[in-house]
Amino acid sequence: MKLFLSIFLSFGLYCAYSQGNIQYEKLDFGKYSVGFTDSLIIQEEINYQYKSYSGGTPILLKIWHPLKKKPNSPVLKFEDFHKSKNLNSNFAEIEADLINKFDAYYENNILRQDYIHFDEISYPLLGSAVLLSYIKKTKSLSHEADLKSNQHFPVLIYHHGSRGSAFDNHVMAEYLASHGYIVIAGNFNLPYENKPYGFTKNDPYDTRLSESVINFAQDLDSTAKIGFIGHSWGGQIGFSLLPNHDKVSAFVSMETTLELWSRKQVKAKWPRLCGNIMNNYSNYNLPILMFANAGEETPLSFDFFQPIQSPQLIFASCKKEFVHESYASYYSSRLIYRQQFTQADALEFKSQVEYYGQHLKLIRTFMDQNLKGYGPTYSNFEDLFYLKIKNKDSFTKDQKPAVVNSPN
Repeated sequence: MKLFLSIFLSFGLYCAYSQGNIQYEKLDFGKYSVGFTDSLIIQEEINYQYKSYSGGTPILLKIWHPLKKKPNSPVLKFEDFHKSKNLNSNFAEIEADLINKFDAYYENNILRQDYIHFDEISYPLLGSAVLLSYIKKTKSLSHEADLKSNQHFPVLIYHHGSRGSAFDNHVMAEYLASHGYIVIAGNFNLPYENKPYGFTKNDPYDTRLSESVINFAQDLDSTAKIGFIGHSWGGQIGFSLLPNHDKVSAFVSMETTLELWSRKQVKAKWPRLCGNIMNNYSNYNLPILMFANAGEETPLSFDFFQPIQSPQLIFASCKKEFVHESYASYYSSRLIYRQQFTQADALEFKSQVEYYGQHLKLIRTFMDQNLKGYGPTYSNFEDLFYLKIKNKDSFTKDQKPAVVNSPN
């Protein structure tokens, strides 16, 4: 069995180096090359215990950043984003177990799930394990490079979803880094003995871990503007963290999962989170871009979020089906190897990669406007998105919110 797997892996190495990456093909990458490094910070206020470790909660940071000059070093592979360098034995063990848990979850629940009907994909013997090894050996666009201080690039913090990882959106990180942003992704999942991946003993809406990452970003450059991007649970953390926050200048929520529900339904399903947001409707003093998709060619109402009084509040709903997992680039990585591994949903699934790219471009436009002062060009996105743009000035008894390209 080991010899059989070894033969597959050897062939996989060849394919990984020769295969074109569909996720990169249509993105308009910027003028900078992309550097990658990692770091570790400890949140001392939140205790964490795992095997022989007991102490503050470790946050394993993955950092993509602009390089003005392309290095001579080879590009990194996807797996190089997983494992940190220079960790002591306790933290190295924690990270290794975390990666194993993520790999098992990803192989069993993501790689094997058909996009169209959510049926199980039938791979040949050891197929999903071999496919995962291919994906991890795929070339990225990043080069190993230390992050220099005082580069004066704006910083974007990425918070993954409940079963995501710090590296699950590396295409987004590389894309934004190529356009002059430092992107810092923290790992907010950790392993617990005899518990499934994604389990946490902490309050799920405790914002102290995210605040520690923001403080780390400020230490890099106290003058840099900071943006926050959250997917799913990460978006929920953003809405819990950012009321009256004076360090973050712009926020992107990549579908919190509350967008389809009325205020009454949100209160019944998520009472704690509902209170976090409702009690702060008038306290979000930063521009917010919200994504959500109903899976139909109709705009969403974003009913629960309508009362938010942000300086700029943008509701963006894709006119085509865009599933919740598609906000993270690792979800569609199997398509890179659609020729080696038959995937009956490949043709339809390719649309998710295309729409994902348009989401990234809209995020960049929003961040360029609010962190770099560029003029917005949101009309460019009207073919794919329903857009509703609201401002604080719109919230009067006699004036309706400003609406752009939204029929609802």
